Amino acid sequence: MNKNNKDEVKIVPLKEHELNSLIDWAYTNESIWPYIMKLEKSGTRAAFGSYNQRHPGVKAGMADVIFSFPSKGFNGLFIKVKRIGKHYEKPRRDELRWMEMMRKIGYKAEVTKGHEEAKNVILEYLE
Repeated sequence: MNKNNKDEVKIVPLKEHELNSLIDWAYTNESIWPYIMKLEKSGTRAAFGSYNQRHPGVKAGMADVIFSFPSKGFNGLFIKVKRIGKHYEKPRRDELRWMEMMRKIGYKAEVTKGHEEAKNVILEYLE
């Protein structure tokens, strides 16, 4: 396609791809890999996805990634990763409420647009 074509379609990664890219990056970093965890929450709403969202232990609004290393006076870091581009959704009330709850008990909690921003949050957290 021509770069100047306004009708050109830009492919925006799905949230799951953003999360996988973040975890792939962490895997290559010895100081980060041992402490990072992706929470499996089944973001799909198809078929049995809604069951997984209501299952005990799955909480609405919780983070996608936990970095369980204390730094800068925080107990750890929680990250909620959102899609980039025109598919970006502002954080929902339950997500903001959950993040604020984590902050009140001594964790850093951030909502990021894509894996690159999430990666930068982790690196800044460790500086």
